[in-house]
Amino acid sequence: MTTLMDAIQGGDLEIYLQDFGQPVVIDGRPLTALVDDEGQGPDEARENVNVQVRKLVVKEAELARPKSGRPMILDGVPWIVSNTKGAGGFLEIQLYKEVS
Repeated sequence: MTTLMDAIQGGDLEIYLQDFGQPVVIDGRPLTALVDDEGQGPDEARENVNVQVRKLVVKEAELARPKSGRPMILDGVPWIVSNTKGAGGFLEIQLYKEVS
């Protein structure tokens, strides 16, 4: 599975963040992030539960690396951290929330 950071090679991440990043507020802290709404679908681990998934890319220096399972408030909406990957000074954070 290709991650957002894999798709945007090396130093290009900084350029993408400057050109396509959008303002977000994570746990009360304003940041600029690349936001990729991955849509919604069934939770593979739980029957009859649908989740919405979103990925963010932020500068690692601006946010402490969140652990899986940790709640995170994104633009006033509660999410759960699914996983976090770091590379080249950036963090890719995958979030989910239950929708049914």
